[in-house]
Amino acid sequence: MKKILLSAILLTLTTISFSQALTRSQLREGFLRAVKTRAALDSFTLTLDLRTTRTSTEECYLGMCDALQISYISGMWSKLKMLDRSRTHIGKAIAAAPQDAELRFLRFMLEHNIPSFLGMSAHIREDVAFVLDHGTFMDEDAEMKKMAIEYLISSRRCSSAQTAMLQKSLDDLKRKQYAQR
Repeated sequence: MKKILLSAILLTLTTISFSQALTRSQLREGFLRAVKTRAALDSFTLTLDLRTTRTSTEECYLGMCDALQISYISGMWSKLKMLDRSRTHIGKAIAAAPQDAELRFLRFMLEHNIPSFLGMSAHIREDVAFVLDHGTFMDEDAEMKKMAIEYLISSRRCSSAQTAMLQKSLDDLKRKQYAQR
């Protein structure tokens, strides 16, 4: 039964992958599911990987999926190769759309979680500053914006002034959400 269900999901995702570009909302939701289970990660990665042409956003999310795959790989060399693949996808995406704050946020997430001794975290300050200067990238999705702000605060990569600004934005967002109930 599980195999039939998985095959149906893969067929659906493959059909979607060859038809039209995925929306940012679809990419975000797919990524959030991919973080939770390996099956969802494998399915979402396959969906993105099978696309013959990818938007810069799809390319970046594929890089993030590659980064998530690292936790399921054994062997340091294999992990480093997958990390390099992830960074290549994300770098290609940002080169194609350097003004896209969401892509910069995703790169920040990756580099924040790379051990510093690897020397692969060169863009953290630049990306934090860029995201904060262009913080409207998730205005259409309040819950995602809330998660992004909480992630930035919890990363402890922001200055005290940046953290205070983020905390104020988070408090305002929570008040708006509470008022809408």
